Amino acid sequence: MAYVGVTNLSASQGGAADMLFAMYGAMISASWTCMASGTGGAGGYSSSGSLISTAANFNSNGAWVRMREPSGAGGREYILQRGSTALNAIIKYSRTDGFVSGSPAAATSPHTGTSGDGQVILGLSTDINCTIATSGSAFLNDATGYVHCVASNTATNGVFGFWAFKSGFTNGAIGAFFCHEAIQAGSTNAADGDQSWRAIGASANNIWWSSTNPTISWWEKYNISGETYRTGGQFFVPAALTSGGIPNGSSVGVFAFGNPTSVPMGQDPYDSGKTGFVPVMISRYNGSSTAPTYPKGYTTGILIGSTNQTLLDVFGYSSAEPRVIIVNSGLCVAMPWVPNVTPAL
Repeated sequence: MAYVGVTNLSASQGGAADMLFAMYGAMISASWTCMASGTGGAGGYSSSGSLISTAANFNSNGAWVRMREPSGAGGREYILQRGSTALNAIIKYSRTDGFVSGSPAAATSPHTGTSGDGQVILGLSTDINCTIATSGSAFLNDATGYVHCVASNTATNGVFGFWAFKSGFTNGAIGAFFCHEAIQAGSTNAADGDQSWRAIGASANNIWWSSTNPTISWWEKYNISGETYRTGGQFFVPAALTSGGIPNGSSVGVFAFGNPTSVPMGQDPYDSGKTGFVPVMISRYNGSSTAPTYPKGYTTGILIGSTNQTLLDVFGYSSAEPRVIIVNSGLCVAMPWVPNVTPAL
């Protein structure tokens, strides 16, 4: 496995264009294919490739790309589209059907059809009705700092993961986070046709355990009777009996969703003085203080630890699989990073 990508790109094109271009560039570096694209406004449209070569190309109302993972036809696809304002975007996901329907144009992305599996990950409305005029949503908190996207050029459990964020926000938090990664093999039913999950938000700090605005989603039982696209997922964290942080306000239970005050990880026995980092379960809260329900499985790229880490610190800096700290509040969250690169603050 190797992590590749676009890192330390200055946000000079208004924000959303910069982030989308970083995601596009990382995906290309990891051998995703651009199937079609439009340059927005009254610009150009290609039904067979990319018209996007710079972040400036994305900085036009409705500019978009259709990306397919390296597995080829029938593989996962994304639409990355700049919205009608500088901080807005639309992101759509298809597991199998692909974005092959509609009337695509310079500022109009395709969809998966009336019975397709397209899902709007960022934006309003449905896949088939999602337009920049009505459906764009804020992707970034501002247009300062740097954008980064890291992608794996090797599949994990059949999934080519990628992870993006913006650094340099004025309050020191990470803004504009997105991830797409595999669920750990064996932690969900092998018959499920989509072993992946996603998370998105304008601030990485509250994505993982927010009970009011959760932003984690996945297909449940894909290609099995009863398939449903689940939204409103959260990290499921083992915690002490009186941990608090449970969304319904209860303070009892062996397990707790949310941001527990009693962090479950202690010292790493293999690295003295450091906190261990571990995968975490993706699930939906069921209103009970004792157990999760609707679990998807365990993370593969995203890891959690406790809070004695510094934002944007990189551990395993020169290793094949480094991680960068993107949240250091309550729980510490780390994501894959490119070897031998120092993130810009």
